[in-house]
Amino acid sequence: VANMAPGRRAIRWTPNGAGHVVEVISLLPGELANYATGVNNLGQIVGARAGILGTPYGFGWLYSDAVGLVDLNAAYGWFATPNDINDNGVILSGTQTFDLATATVTDVGLSGPESYNAIGGVAINNAGQILGNATLRSSSLNIASVFVYTPGAGWEFISGTSKYTVGTDINNLGDLGWGELGAGIYFDGLGQYALGSLLDPATAAAGWTITGNGCLLNDQIVVATFGRNTITAQSGAVLLTPAGQLSP
Repeated sequence: VANMAPGRRAIRWTPNGAGHVVEVISLLPGELANYATGVNNLGQIVGARAGILGTPYGFGWLYSDAVGLVDLNAAYGWFATPNDINDNGVILSGTQTFDLATATVTDVGLSGPESYNAIGGVAINNAGQILGNATLRSSSLNIASVFVYTPGAGWEFISGTSKYTVGTDINNLGDLGWGELGAGIYFDGLGQYALGSLLDPATAAAGWTITGNGCLLNDQIVVATFGRNTITAQSGAVLLTPAGQLSP
């Protein structure tokens, strides 16, 4: 997304060997601004209208080179604000998913624990697993929690003991990026860890700390988050690459 004179616009960066070609995604008829929210490995991009505050709101769309710009409401009768799209053409929007192949809408966020409000999806992987956030129904406890949805099994609680808990990403292995007063990572089958605790001791000794509240991760467990070096005062986005086994 880029801030342009008329308003926010969805932007696509396409690698060309020497760098990237930058393209502005076209607008739906009558719209003045739009906002891209997700892209899959097939080059399909989802987004929505950029509302008054510049954030995505309703009037969802799908863009690809093969089909062009598609108004999801006009084409399928599905009025939504897409969050993400996986490689199988399943679009996530809050508590719902939409399968492009079958034009089927499925409500998933309303099937969470009764003690929580509806679970809003953040990201979806190719297995149909969804990372989602929800708040406790309690009127006295302001607590947000992170859940993961697996088709056929339903929602599983991951973490959440404060209002600052937020899910950020899921990869195709079922690993999760999340935050709760700091960046956390959840490995499917292994459990959750504070991301900063997994730094190579030599890296930590060189002054690096993790300051982000959440992270993004790919299928090779390469992680993007925010960090700071207490020695050099460098601060900003950092990329963490698996270093293999470390001695105790």
